[in-house]
Amino acid sequence: MPTDKNTNCLAGMKCPECGSLGPFAIASYVIAEVTDSGVEEYYDIEWDDDCFCHCQLCGRDATVGDFKDAGETENA
Repeated sequence: MPTDKNTNCLAGMKCPECGSLGPFAIASYVIAEVTDSGVEEYYDIEWDDDCFCHCQLCGRDATVGDFKDAGETENA
């Protein structure tokens, strides 16, 4: 479990309010196969800096871009 920075899917991200490394709820773009019964399968999940992001620890709501740590994103 990471202790000082995210290095995978959330690389360069942390909560600007509490410093949490996640988990975050992120509104994302997804391609899914949907039938009348529901979602059968999903493929790509992507997000960008303008997507909504919510810190599960402190409740901070902002955009993904606001959750990026400027000192970390250059190398992410």
